[in-house]
Amino acid sequence: MTRIGSGMLLVVLVSAGVSADAQAFQGFRCGSGRLVEEGDQPPDVINRCGEPDFADSHEEQRTILRTVWTYVAGVPVAREERVIVSVMVDEWTYDLGPHRFIRHLLFEQSRLVRVWTSGRGQKP
Repeated sequence: MTRIGSGMLLVVLVSAGVSADAQAFQGFRCGSGRLVEEGDQPPDVINRCGEPDFADSHEEQRTILRTVWTYVAGVPVAREERVIVSVMVDEWTYDLGPHRFIRHLLFEQSRLVRVWTSGRGQKP
């Protein structure tokens, strides 16, 4: 293969990898072919994909930094304080069959924040 040919192959492979990563980050197409994207709410996902094969909900306690403003001698002064907040977390799983990867969806406060895959599905 010539230098130009191998360079073009590298560009194609890198582009394909970036495209696949970007697509995985944005969401997935469920069995119906409809797109689910980050930011979607649970009713929207159910409308597009049906009920998940598995669903789990729990509440997590997280520590966040919050800016608090006070006035000292008429001048606004900011300080950060740590605050513990409760976050509702829902994890759903869609088994799309043996020819596709299992999809995991993570919702926080009723918004889809992450989609990832694991092994091949088991459903016929």
